[in-house]
Amino acid sequence: AAQELSAGAFQRVNEGFNYRVDLVIAHCREDLTWLSTKLQGVPRLTTLLIYEKCGESAQVDTLPGSDKFASVVVVPKPDKGRARGDECTAYLAHIVANYDSLADFTIFLQSD
Repeated sequence: AAQELSAGAFQRVNEGFNYRVDLVIAHCREDLTWLSTKLQGVPRLTTLLIYEKCGESAQVDTLPGSDKFASVVVVPKPDKGRARGDECTAYLAHIVANYDSLADFTIFLQSD
């Protein structure tokens, strides 16, 4: 499977850098305005995935900078029980859920 993904990525690069990028953010109430002010040069096939860690939901329609992305997806990923997990649980959840269809490039970021 890895060789097929690699071959597919190589073909898209040869056809004009049409590679898929996932920008994965673990989020818990932090301000996301940096998406519009700091993030520049986003490739056109980039998907923004916001993993909500605190049981709230980012408002995609009013999210600053959301127009830079091909799509924006909010994934509820609250911590289980009373223990507060870190952003790694969101990153691992993304990898496990998308293992057979990961983007050509996946960038994991904290939301602050």
